[in-house]
Amino acid sequence: YAFGLSAVFWQFVNPPWIIVAAEYTPRDWGVFWVFAVVSILIPHTAFTVSLRMLEASTVGIVSTLEPVVAIVAAWLVLGEELSATQVAGGAAILAAVVLLQVNPRSWARFAPGEHA
Repeated sequence: YAFGLSAVFWQFVNPPWIIVAAEYTPRDWGVFWVFAVVSILIPHTAFTVSLRMLEASTVGIVSTLEPVVAIVAAWLVLGEELSATQVAGGAAILAAVVLLQVNPRSWARFAPGEHA
């Protein structure tokens, strides 16, 4: 439903006749399709498939790595500069995911709504 509602919303923000009037080249359309497949179709499909194969809590925790992967990809592919804050934030996210995946039961006592 999310993609469908988003498509309807964007019909009002950026109507089709404006896109046609922009006269994008075939190369531009190719870039748009690659972007759509790499940034939306593949990750969404992987997320959905992983929900069938793993526990939802595991998928949720591991999916927090998405911003870290995006930052590293921008650094590698686009040559983006990383600030110390970005590196520290990425390291903190990575450490949290590793800690929660290595021994998740040891963290269960900190679950909201449960008291020792």
